[in-house]
Amino acid sequence: MVLRRADATETEAVRAVYLSATAEKLYMRAGDPDVGTTRWITGFLGCGYLHELWVADLAGQVVGFATVAIDSLGHLYVMPEFQNRGIGTALLRNAQRIRPEGLTLFTFRRDAAACRFYERHGFVVVEFLDDAGEADVSYYWQA
Repeated sequence: MVLRRADATETEAVRAVYLSATAEKLYMRAGDPDVGTTRWITGFLGCGYLHELWVADLAGQVVGFATVAIDSLGHLYVMPEFQNRGIGTALLRNAQRIRPEGLTLFTFRRDAAACRFYERHGFVVVEFLDDAGEADVSYYWQA
């Protein structure tokens, strides 16, 4: 597997990962309806350092991605058929490597697997949020 910055030709591949990873978690799509759209993905690809989009490439197929901003991990998705193979961990470790000064992230409270994943990798709960709609958890990590 290779981790690398996504390029403009991979918009549809990144979109396919998102749609696959959220197919059974429609609350994720409802909570942030712009995520996964071609316009949203293209925006990340054009931002440079401020917003980076990294992909996990397995034998020429994009199977996961992560978005990293100045101090936050915005999104991390892996296609279900490729989960539990270390791909999400590799994407997370890459985000920590490129932002060693610390990262924040939000995830849905009902996504217990994601909460366990982040906590297992050193993120600590900052606060629980009850926005309109879906409740979130705010996490923080520092090297």
